[in-house]
Amino acid sequence: MIGAIIGTIAIVLIMIAVGLLVDRKVGLLPKPADFVEDKKPPPTHGAAEAPATAIRARDSQLAKLRVQRCTACRAAMRNEADDTVRYNERELLVLHFTCTACGNKRVLYIERSA
Repeated sequence: MIGAIIGTIAIVLIMIAVGLLVDRKVGLLPKPADFVEDKKPPPTHGAAEAPATAIRARDSQLAKLRVQRCTACRAAMRNEADDTVRYNERELLVLHFTCTACGNKRVLYIERSA
């Protein structure tokens, strides 16, 4: 009776050892690194490129902000119709631009100050 139990344990241990050797050579089991998700940092926005990063500007400074260059080709961008949005209890002016050369679009979020 005890011999059968010891024999069964020995067979199980031998099979585990053979399985580990085969896995090391062939790679049958997934590695722990395969389960780890890529930790990508959250996307970052430059100043005024998102409502959370809106910049403050006076009305006198808006004229300078309405002249923009394309980030892709450096051509002058055409100022499109303005818009307003409410974000985090603040009223933001949204300036829309379209590149005249490549068609790239850009948006700036401005919080008007006195």
